[in-house]
Amino acid sequence: MTVRRSPSSLALAVMLALVPASLADAQTLPARRSLAGGASSAIAAQGPAAGDSQFPFASVEVRGGITQPAISVAGASSAWEPGAAAVFGMNFGLRPARYVQFDIGFDLIPRAFDASGSISTTGGTRAITDLETIFLMGTRLVIPSADDRILLSVGGGYAYAHYGEMAATQGREVIVGFEGGKRTGEGVYFFGQLEAAPSVTSPVTFGVRVGAAVATTNGATVGRFPGHIETDDRWPSVVGTLSFRFGR
Repeated sequence: MTVRRSPSSLALAVMLALVPASLADAQTLPARRSLAGGASSAIAAQGPAAGDSQFPFASVEVRGGITQPAISVAGASSAWEPGAAAVFGMNFGLRPARYVQFDIGFDLIPRAFDASGSISTTGGTRAITDLETIFLMGTRLVIPSADDRILLSVGGGYAYAHYGEMAATQGREVIVGFEGGKRTGEGVYFFGQLEAAPSVTSPVTFGVRVGAAVATTNGATVGRFPGHIETDDRWPSVVGTLSFRFGR
């Protein structure tokens, strides 16, 4: 005997056969979504780390060493060398990107021209001394190691020189009425520097800097430096550096 199914009963049988498969797919869907979400989360977590940047950050550098000035007059066959002198300086740096840094700072050279003599004040006799100041403003190219622990840099820029005589004060004295000799001028500076940090996470670097400032100056007599003549002044120096980096 042949049993014939109506179209409605046949459709019902097909639907019942598909229900278990649909339920199985519905149960595995959240798991698949969870795996996909985890993978995307891992990618999202790794993405910023790969392109992570610690820039910009700032630095403050102190330095000290020795300089050997050489003073020459246009057309002269030789230069006057007053002798080696101590030099101390400070630099403020802004590093907006991995390979560049902007600098502003100064170098102080006490008694480079051996000013002498004394003046009488209400507080007693005070000696006359001299102080040479060179203000520096420029930029540098930074060549870092892969982890930024070792830095090689070369740079330069604008230099303003000021040489002046002053009375040596005691305590918080302010001496009024003494006008010592003064010379000023402009020029350029350039340098090379090698720095190293004790570790990758250290904010401190130690280094050596070799460079020179060159300025054309004019003015009154300052110590043994004769006045009222234009000169070309060179200040080569070798200094040790100690730098503190902020914002890393």
